[in-house]
Amino acid sequence: MHIRQFLQSVGLRPSFLTEYTEEDNLKHTTSRIHIHNIDNGMSLWNVVSIRAEVSHDAELNCIELYIDDQLLSQNNGHEISSLWNTNKNTDGEHSIRVKATDFLGNTFEKRINVYVKNILVSISSPSNLLSENTSGYVFLSDKYGKVICTRQLKNKERFELRQTGYESDSFFLTEAYINQHHGLRLRTFANLERGSQWTLSQMYIEQKPHGSKKINFKSIDEKSTYYATNYGGLKPIDSEEHNLLFNNHDDQLYVTRRNNDGICFNLFNDLKENATIDLNQVANPANFIDITFNNSKKAMAYIVGFNGDSTDNGVIVSQKDTGGRTRVTFPYPGDIFENYLIVSSDYGMDYCYTQKKYGIKNGNHVGLEVNSQAQIMDGKLTYQADGNFTFMQVSLASNNFYEDVSWHYILPKANDMEIPLLELPDALSYFKAPESISSRKYFSIETISTYNDLKAFIGKSKKGFHEVLNTIGMGYEKLEY
Repeated sequence: MHIRQFLQSVGLRPSFLTEYTEEDNLKHTTSRIHIHNIDNGMSLWNVVSIRAEVSHDAELNCIELYIDDQLLSQNNGHEISSLWNTNKNTDGEHSIRVKATDFLGNTFEKRINVYVKNILVSISSPSNLLSENTSGYVFLSDKYGKVICTRQLKNKERFELRQTGYESDSFFLTEAYINQHHGLRLRTFANLERGSQWTLSQMYIEQKPHGSKKINFKSIDEKSTYYATNYGGLKPIDSEEHNLLFNNHDDQLYVTRRNNDGICFNLFNDLKENATIDLNQVANPANFIDITFNNSKKAMAYIVGFNGDSTDNGVIVSQKDTGGRTRVTFPYPGDIFENYLIVSSDYGMDYCYTQKKYGIKNGNHVGLEVNSQAQIMDGKLTYQADGNFTFMQVSLASNNFYEDVSWHYILPKANDMEIPLLELPDALSYFKAPESISSRKYFSIETISTYNDLKAFIGKSKKGFHEVLNTIGMGYEKLEY
């Protein structure tokens, strides 16, 4: 019989035999468990070394080490250590528990929670990622530019990338697309963290199918100038018959009339082959908006009207060069369209600035402030960039006329940042990675403030990076050198 049981059986409770509850353990200053190098809430991956020490004023009978209440190791000293292969566990929250028992039967323990992150990134691809003429790969690279892992892409799939033995908590992610007509295009993002979510994005947007329709016009006023606008662009109406371009989902035509009485418009829908438009119906007076420009010498803007949540069938309702003016008045057709998009740009010898704003109330051309330099040296891209922008894109292009390769590095602001020029995976080894800078672009995105916000947005989106520049209501500014 255990001495404790014997003494209790005769009604004795000696003071040197103490039972510790979990609350008592916290107060018991001479009984402590210390887990080395692992803190509560820490992220772990691959094989982890666990070591714990027990301080207690009596000899210990047993120390046990548990992972999620599964015994990993045990011994009878004051210290325990073991290797935990986290690859055998699912990603997510797990517990590490150390339990100590002395010869008097007293037990006390310490438990911490940790997060296993062996999945580097979880990736999804939209259903239209790849066309018949396009194939694709995604690959991860380490801080030296070496390939960690590669996977060929398919439409509409979800998968995880992991690499046993890779120890860093961050990496580069590159989307690579090969098109029979346009060569190899790559887009790289920096500083992705373990456990990230990612959505792939098209780099080759197939042109919408289109054809022509013969449209007849009657009641042409010789004192008026007419223009018709749709998917096919802006076309002057100077005869009774025109063949106009339409895409397969477009059956509308926006027509304006200009004369001494002003500007009028009308939107004609459900147009079929050989339809007739009566130009006397182009009689709705236009509304006007003033747009100001910083650089009035070489600048222009256009306004797109569209209905619903897509600009695919939008119509350019107004388009002008500044003609040297800092303020230009643009006509638009009021509430005939549910939404408007104003695109303005100015350009010089070595730059082009573009601004994209949704809504019709504020079309002022603002401008980005950027202080930046970038160069390629010794196989590395060195840059510094600061200003009121969200992210920058440094594009590298091949100097080989016979090989069409362009590589876009999407990067955060930084001061004297140096990153490697990434190696291509074996699947793309028949291409040569470009090593000269062709352009630099800086983007300021509405509702996306930082580079980390950008990565988070892409991870939650349905169409990846494409949505950053093409989400209705989320405008942007772009400065290109």
